[in-house]
This record gives sequence, structure tokens and C-alpha cells, in this order.
Amino acid sequence: MTGDLNATNTGAANIYLNGGLSNNITVTGDLVSSGASAYGLRFDNVNSSGISIGQSINAGSSNLINVRGTITTAAATSNAIHFINSDNNQLSIKNNITAGANAIYFDATSDNNTIDFGGDNVVIGTFYNDGSNNQLNFSYGASKSYMFTTAGVENFILYDTAKPVLSGSVMSMGEAHLDNTMNQAFERLNPLNQALARRTRDYAYTNTPSDYWLHTYVGSTHRTNQTLHNIDQDRRGLILGIKANDIDGTHVDVVLNAENDEVTYNNGDENIKANSVLAGMHLSNIVASANGMLNGKILLGFSENKANKLVLNNITGSENVTAAYESYNFIVGADWLQNIFKSDVMKQDLRFGINLNNQYITSHEYSSYYKLRNNFVGQLETSVGYGMTMQPKNSNFSFDANFSLSKSQYFLGRDQDYRLKGVKVTHNAELDNFYTSANTSMLYKFSEQFKLFTNLAYSDNSEEKINGYNLQVGIHGSF
Repeated sequence: MTGDLNATNTGAANIYLNGGLSNNITVTGDLVSSGASAYGLRFDNVNSSGISIGQSINAGSSNLINVRGTITTAAATSNAIHFINSDNNQLSIKNNITAGANAIYFDATSDNNTIDFGGDNVVIGTFYNDGSNNQLNFSYGASKSYMFTTAGVENFILYDTAKPVLSGSVMSMGEAHLDNTMNQAFERLNPLNQALARRTRDYAYTNTPSDYWLHTYVGSTHRTNQTLHNIDQDRRGLILGIKANDIDGTHVDVVLNAENDEVTYNNGDENIKANSVLAGMHLSNIVASANGMLNGKILLGFSENKANKLVLNNITGSENVTAAYESYNFIVGADWLQNIFKSDVMKQDLRFGINLNNQYITSHEYSSYYKLRNNFVGQLETSVGYGMTMQPKNSNFSFDANFSLSKSQYFLGRDQDYRLKGVKVTHNAELDNFYTSANTSMLYKFSEQFKLFTNLAYSDNSEEKINGYNLQVGIHGSF
């Protein structure tokens, strides 16, 4: 059934089935009820005069109704979805509900009914239940937070397809940022890891590596998928490396990396802004043998985070709640660079790496609704890569191309505890993720004291359907 339906007269009904049984109805238009005792959708084989509602089911049984439009009731006594002496009905709601009274009403003789909520619908009006085994299903996705007030003598049976939901007040917290913790760590380190890999090759293949290098970068990470929450993240940062004194043949660089990033989940369900700093040392040629060299890094970091969640409610429709928290990083890594081909023009190598990314996240809460306890997260990243460096004869240009496969896996902090109005629940993240990365870079030497550097990189997590890129531009120079 298509088109809008408007019940304005007293006792009018937009759709009326007397003693409806085993009906399958789809309504694509809006249902509007403004008159007294006016109905938007009514199933009735008993007298139910005096009730003004947008959608009514009276003494119906085993009906399946899909409502794709909005449901609006204006009168103060109007229930949007109203069950009297009705059992085993199933409704699917994909749009907004605005009720003068209750959004959902089950009387004591209405049992075993199910209402499915999905899409981005906003609901205004209390959920009222005096019946038994009436169920509400929510298919909002992992990023959506909500808290709906209830009334009546019986609790609803509640089910959320993506995350825990608390009975009493119908309450759930968006967990998209928890799902994305591992990807966040990988993407945060990716520009820095690329810069350090280039620095290692400078030491391996260049007789006069620069005394300092300064890169700026921008990057973006996205996921657009109908079955998973969307991710939109933008980052911008600065990497500074300064050559220190060698220690027993080991080349030492002091490294500083500052970044600002913002990630939004599902068009605003969740938003986190972060300012972070990493500082430490990069070590090249710790051990050298058989055309290979062992390299390492040690980094400490700090991040200041400001988060926002959009929480659906059935009083005002929605509200925003915020939180602020810090996170601290300790990162240690090592890699082996093995040359497999070398000529005056071209070098080819394999790279085998391992990183331990440890992060401590402080406790924080969003208003009085959601409280996340502090968590220590440990991730192990292993990688294998192929690289090629070209230096044409009598040219000031040099080129790099790299391809790598990486696996990240939790060894600590996979479970994140949090509380919904004081009730403990636990989020269990995916154990591991796999990444494919590729980048190409160019260095142009104006002089030994000044070189211009560019790097373009792409990464892909096919399992999570997340892909990203970053562009670096910088200078390498000598004092």
C-alpha cells in the first residue's frame, strides 16, 4: 500500500480490518491521526471506541505489518501502536514515530507480539507493556546508542542484533569505537612506520644519510557498507627525525610524531577527536650479517580524546552525551631488512617485522548513562614486505615501491568492560585483523643539504571492509 493516509474525523480509520488474521501488509506512506478516536491502522473485532491512535491492532492474530513511513498521532490520549486482546503479531518499523501518548501500548490481554525497529528512526512516546512475552528487536547497528523509557507491569523481552541491551529502561551503548580499536592503532602508526622504513633503507643503501627529516602528512580511512557501521576518519600529522650519534655501529635517530585526527561512525552516531604525540628512538643496523640488518624502535605516547555519542530517546527524540579521556602508549618493535638484489641502479629487499603496541586507556563516562572502565590493550603486529629502490644513473631522483602483508592480534585487553546505568556488560572485540599495504615514494636531491620527499600509501582491511590512504610530503637535509 503506497501513499499517505490521514485520519481527521472522529472515529475514522485509515486502514481497518475486522478480526484480522494472518494478514501481510506493507505500508510505504505516512500514517497521520489528528481526530479523536481516529486510527491510522486498526485491527478490530471488539469495540474500541474512544482511543485515538496512529496504528491500532485490536483482537488481531498472526498478522505481519511493515510500516515504512512515519506514524504520527496528535491527541494527548493517542497511542501510536496500540494492541488490545492481540497475540502473535509482528510489526516492522523503519521510520519515525511521534505519539501524543504512548509510542507502543500492550494491554494485559496482548501477548507474544514482536516489534522490529531499524534504520535511523526517531521514536517519541513511552513504551507501555501489561502483556506477557512481548518483544522489541533493535537493528540499529553497532554504532547506535539509545535509552527508551518504559511503563506497565511487565518487562519487554529485548534483543539487539549488534550489542547488549539492558531491560527496564530500554538501554544500549554504541560500540563502534570499541570494534575499531585495533584498526585505529594500525592506522595511527602506519605513516610513521612508512617513514621509519624509508629511513632504514637510507642507512642501508646511502653513504650519506640526511642529518634530519621532516614530513607532514594527511590521511583518510573509510568504510561504506550497508551491513556494517560506516567509518569516516581524517588525520593530519607531523614527523620529525634527527640523527644522533652512532652507538657501536648502530645508527640512532630521535623521532617525534604529532597527529590530530577525527573519526565519525555512521554519520554522527559516534564521534571522537584526538590529539596525540609519539616520541622515541629508531635504531638501524643493530646487527648486520649476510646483506641484512636488524632494526628497532622504542616509542612512548600520549593522546587526549574527546568523544560524543548521539543517544536516541523517546522523550525528545535524541540527545548528545560527551566524554573526555586520555590514553598512553608504549610501542616497541623490530624488523629485519634482507637485501635480495643489488645493482648500481636497483635494490630489492624483504622485510620481516614485529611490533608490540601497548595502550592504556583511562576510565571515562558519558553523562550518567555509560561508564567505561580503564583498560590496558596489548596488540601484536607481525608483517612481511617486499621493497624496491631505484636510483637512475646521473639522476637526482630516487624511487621506492613497497608492498606488505600484516596481521594484528590482541594479547591483552580484548574484552572491554563498561556499565549501562551501573549494570556491567562486556564487549568482546575481534581477535585479529589482516591488512594489505602498498606505498610508493620519491626523493629529489637539490643538494646534499636539501632533498624533497613525497610518499603515497594505501592500506586495506578486506575482512572489515576498511581502506585508507595517507600522503606525506617532506624534506631531508643535512647541517
